[in-house]
Amino acid sequence: MITRLTDNFLQKVYNLGIELHQNFKDLYNFESLNTEFNETYVYVDNNSVLGFIHIQSLVDEINIIDIVVDSSMRKKGIGCSLIEHVFNIYPDKRFILEVSCDNTAALNLYKKLGFVQISVRSKYYNGVDAVVMERKN
Repeated sequence: MITRLTDNFLQKVYNLGIELHQNFKDLYNFESLNTEFNETYVYVDNNSVLGFIHIQSLVDEINIIDIVVDSSMRKKGIGCSLIEHVFNIYPDKRFILEVSCDNTAALNLYKKLGFVQISVRSKYYNGVDAVVMERKN
């Protein structure tokens, strides 16, 4: 089941976020991020959060800020389901994201979902290039 983030799942999202950054909880305040412009959706199975996607909704586009899937549950379609869920909510928007050029699993997923590279941010992630991608619905 995919649902919008609620307080019930907040700690579980923070625990998953550690896979992105060890100080994830200090960097993100989801209470203030679930606004009309910022949304977080969680993939839940048996009351366990297996993944989440955080987006920013702008006038004509959606920025995918973060997507995290529990490392033990990757390659099971969870990331794909989260992204497709957002596609369904915003069928007429353009989607933008950025990803480290060395994250081949994520790059392959995004390409599979119709994203194309539009630019590169040189040395954006601690000396590693970021690939900027878009998908137009």
